[in-house]
Amino acid sequence: MVELSKGNTPGTQQPDPVFTKQRRIAELARQHPQRAFIALNHYVDYDGLYQAYRRTRKDGAAGIDGVTAKA
Repeated sequence: MVELSKGNTPGTQQPDPVFTKQRRIAELARQHPQRAFIALNHYVDYDGLYQAYRRTRKDGAAGIDGVTAKA
Protein backbone atom coordinates (compact mmCIF):
# COMPACT_ATOMS: atom_id res chain seq x y z
CA MET A 1 0.00 0.00 0.00
CA VAL A 2 1.25 3.47 -0.88
CA GLU A 3 1.23 5.94 1.98
CA LEU A 4 0.51 9.54 1.09
CA SER A 5 2.88 12.14 2.45
CA LYS A 6 1.53 14.72 4.83
CA GLY A 7 2.39 18.37 4.34
CA ASN A 8 4.59 19.83 1.64
CA THR A 9 7.04 17.75 -0.31
CA PRO A 10 10.55 19.21 0.14
CA GLY A 11 11.81 21.08 -2.91
CA THR A 12 8.41 21.73 -4.50
CA GLN A 13 7.42 25.24 -5.47
CA GLN A 14 4.68 26.91 -3.50
CA PRO A 15 1.98 28.91 -5.32
CA ASP A 16 2.49 32.66 -5.52
CA PRO A 17 0.54 34.62 -2.92
CA VAL A 18 -2.50 36.52 -4.15
CA PHE A 19 -0.80 39.91 -3.81
CA THR A 20 2.10 38.76 -6.02
CA LYS A 21 -0.33 37.82 -8.78
CA GLN A 22 -2.16 41.12 -8.37
CA ARG A 23 1.15 42.96 -8.67
CA ARG A 24 1.92 41.06 -11.89
CA ILE A 25 -1.43 42.04 -13.41
CA ALA A 26 -0.92 45.67 -12.33
CA GLU A 27 2.59 45.64 -13.82
CA LEU A 28 1.26 44.35 -17.15
CA ALA A 29 -1.47 47.01 -17.13
CA ARG A 30 1.10 49.77 -16.55
CA GLN A 31 3.39 48.45 -19.29
CA HIS A 32 0.55 48.10 -21.79
CA PRO A 33 -2.11 50.74 -21.00
CA GLN A 34 -3.88 50.07 -24.31
CA ARG A 35 -4.23 46.37 -23.51
CA ALA A 36 -7.67 45.05 -22.63
CA PHE A 37 -7.66 42.29 -20.04
CA ILE A 38 -10.56 40.19 -21.28
CA ALA A 39 -9.74 36.97 -19.44
CA LEU A 40 -7.67 36.84 -16.29
CA ASN A 41 -8.25 33.15 -15.63
CA HIS A 42 -4.66 32.28 -16.53
CA TYR A 43 -3.44 34.67 -13.80
CA VAL A 44 -5.86 33.46 -11.12
CA ASP A 45 -6.13 29.89 -9.88
CA TYR A 46 -8.19 28.01 -7.31
CA ASP A 47 -5.73 28.69 -4.49
CA GLY A 48 -5.74 32.39 -5.29
CA LEU A 49 -9.52 32.55 -5.25
CA TYR A 50 -9.64 30.63 -1.99
CA GLN A 51 -7.13 32.98 -0.36
CA ALA A 52 -9.11 35.99 -1.56
CA TYR A 53 -12.33 34.47 -0.19
CA ARG A 54 -10.70 33.81 3.19
CA ARG A 55 -9.63 37.45 3.39
CA THR A 56 -13.06 38.92 2.72
CA ARG A 57 -15.17 40.24 5.57
CA LYS A 58 -18.06 37.87 6.04
CA ASP A 59 -20.08 40.53 7.89
CA GLY A 60 -19.74 43.04 5.04
CA ALA A 61 -22.31 44.06 2.46
CA ALA A 62 -23.57 41.66 -0.18
CA GLY A 63 -21.66 41.54 -3.45
CA ILE A 64 -22.75 42.88 -6.82
CA ASP A 65 -24.87 39.76 -7.26
CA GLY A 66 -26.70 40.44 -3.97
CA VAL A 67 -25.48 37.20 -2.38
CA THR A 68 -24.21 37.40 1.20
CA ALA A 69 -21.39 35.26 2.62
CA LYS A 70 -23.94 33.44 4.77
CA ALA A 71 -26.04 32.51 1.73
